[in-house]
Amino acid sequence: MSSRRKHIQKKLAKMRPKKPFYKKAVFWYSILFFIIAAGLAYFLVFFDGVQIKTISVLGTQRLNQDDIKSIVEKSATNDFINVGSWKLSSKSMFLVKSDQIQKAILDSNATIENATVAKKWPSKLEITIKEREQIAVFCQEGRCFDIDANGIIFKEAADNDANANLIVRQNQQIENLYVGETAIQKNIMLAIYEIEKKLKENFQINLTEAMISTPIRLDVKTGEGWQIYFDVDADADINSQLTKLDLLLKQEIPQEQRTDLQYIDLRFNARAFYK
Repeated sequence: MSSRRKHIQKKLAKMRPKKPFYKKAVFWYSILFFIIAAGLAYFLVFFDGVQIKTISVLGTQRLNQDDIKSIVEKSATNDFINVGSWKLSSKSMFLVKSDQIQKAILDSNATIENATVAKKWPSKLEITIKEREQIAVFCQEGRCFDIDANGIIFKEAADNDANANLIVRQNQQIENLYVGETAIQKNIMLAIYEIEKKLKENFQINLTEAMISTPIRLDVKTGEGWQIYFDVDADADINSQLTKLDLLLKQEIPQEQRTDLQYIDLRFNARAFYK
């Protein structure tokens, strides 16, 4: 009898009217969750208080700040809908991708060595630019370019720049020269920079030209007309060669004798040779 009663109760339970879905707690919890999520999404993407309103550019000397601001604004704008005159876009600080903006800035001009992007909440981007500094002028086949300490070409040199600055050449020609290309290896550029600095500081001797004769030999020409030969192989120590040069010019070749000097060869470890 008890089993029959249970069977009847189950049938009656199935016959009872079901509760409408909109009266269930889970339905209203879902609605509440959707409203909160939508409100949060709106705040993160479209709320006016977090839209980029100010872009400041620091560190520029030769570059136009307005050009950089235009690049930043374009890169920081997210278009969700763009159909005819109907546009839905956002410049929310939450959507800003600093690495994307940095890449856009660096790709825009080879004169820029580095760019950093800092978010200044709630609505400002601060861009710090490091421009390439001209160390020398690289010349090949009648064309000259400004190069930085890394040996990178960043702009074509004016005629007066080529005449007034240290000129760097190399026997091995580069095909299809273009801005942004590495013309001289970094270790050789660092060697040239150190040589120029030491000669000017210690002996008031200027360099006029540096010729990379082979991948491991550097010939520099001084303003006094004589040359110095350096070993610039990756394993060579440029500082020890400069030390030898320093001792030679101080102890064996005084200033009054340099007028007859033709060259100093520092490429050998044992000693320096000169003529």
